[in-house]
Order: sequence, then structure tokens, then C-alpha cells
Amino acid sequence: MEKNEIDANRNGCILIKTSNKLSSIKIRAKPLPPEITKLLEENTSLLKILDQVYHSRNNGESDDILTHDTIIALDKLKKSLDKHFIEAGNEWKDVVDQIWSFGPRRCGPNILLNRIPNYKRPSIWTTTSIHLNFDSPHMNYDSTFISGFQLATLCGPLCDEPMMGVCFIVEDWSFDKDPLTVVVDDSDISVKTELNDTTTTSKEMKNVSKQSDTSSVESSELSSSNSTPFGPFTGKLCHLLRRLVKRRFKPNHRG
Repeated sequence: MEKNEIDANRNGCILIKTSNKLSSIKIRAKPLPPEITKLLEENTSLLKILDQVYHSRNNGESDDILTHDTIIALDKLKKSLDKHFIEAGNEWKDVVDQIWSFGPRRCGPNILLNRIPNYKRPSIWTTTSIHLNFDSPHMNYDSTFISGFQLATLCGPLCDEPMMGVCFIVEDWSFDKDPLTVVVDDSDISVKTELNDTTTTSKEMKNVSKQSDTSSVESSELSSSNSTPFGPFTGKLCHLLRRLVKRRFKPNHRG
């Protein structure tokens, strides 16, 4: 398994597939534009509020923290992100509305993008009532996927140092059979190379490897990842995302 992971993470996309045919996930990692990373760093508190509002609406709870001034600030942040992404090139087109989560701690300088063709989840920027479709297997395991991303960005690729300036792009996530009828075990993941991507430069590597703080993963977060039937899947996804970043942003990586 270790050799397969290293080969798969050398460049571009990886395809993660459970051997019991539960699901397949196509994902790749690339550096965020430096201006985006800086903007996210400067707006941690606002991103925390955004996450609280989203989950309050999701759970039908009160969102008293969403004041008129906060709505204006969130709108300004979204427009600033959109502006910088547009300036970064066509590859970042429409990214703002594809943002699935920020991490770590749902407010950090890393982004998870949803480019899954058949999964249209509510925008993270939604400040009105949220209607979730739990008939979708993606929605049922949405939080599980986000947990894997949060753990990966908090642990980082090396020495338990949080990631900074990484964008994980989920290109596809398909289910081969009803996920409610399948139990995932800890070793039930296979990985293979799927696509190639452009070369990562040493300058990009420098932006990605910059530390945001020296925090390590809290035991509560680690234990929670194993508290559900998909817990082992979350842990394995976290492990693979970390290895993907380690290989993808290796300083001597030449594509």
C-alpha cells in the first residue's frame, strides 16, 4: 500500500477507491495563489463566523451573530477572493462558489473545492435558509469528507505542522452501491495514478510550506474520526491527503 501511495502522489490527481466498491474519489492538490493565502490568514475571525452561520442555518438554529455589518464584511471578503482568483488565471475561474470548506479548524488558509459533477451542495457563502438533500449519498457523508480534510490540514505533511496555502480539488466522488449497506474497514482503500498536472516550482513550495502555527492535532479530533462507521475512511483520507501534499510539493519535484 505504501509504495502505491508514493507512486500515486508523485504528481497530479490520485484516484482513491475502496476495494469493497463503496466509492471512488478523484482528487488533486495545488498551491493557492499567495494573495489568496494572505487574505485567508487576515480573515480567520470572519471565516469562523461564516462557518458558524452555515452550520446554524443547516441545523435550524439561531444565527444572531449574523449582523448587518457581518453580512457586509462577508460580501466584501467573497468579492476580494473572487477578484484575486480571477487575476490568478482561468484555472481558478468560479472557484469562490465551489469552496467546500476552509481548514484547518474550518477557518484556515487552505481550501477544499467541490468540482464533483453530480453534487451541488449549498454554497458555503449562503446566509439564507439552507435546504439539504439527504437523499444524496454525498450529503450523507459530507461531514465525513470535510473531517478528513480538516485533520489533514491540521496535521500537515510533516512534523504535525499545519498546512498553509494548499487547495484540494475534488474532481469526482462516485458511489458504486448503496453506502448504507457497506461497512468500511481501515485497510479498504486502494490508490492509483489518474492524471498529471503542471510542475510545482520551488517558489510555490515556499508558499505552501510556510507555517501558520505550531499546533498539533487535538486528541478529541482524532478520536472523533473513529467514532462513526466512516471514521476509518476519514482517517485514511487524512493520511492520503497528507502524503499527496508531501509528494506534490516536494522541493525537487519536476513533474
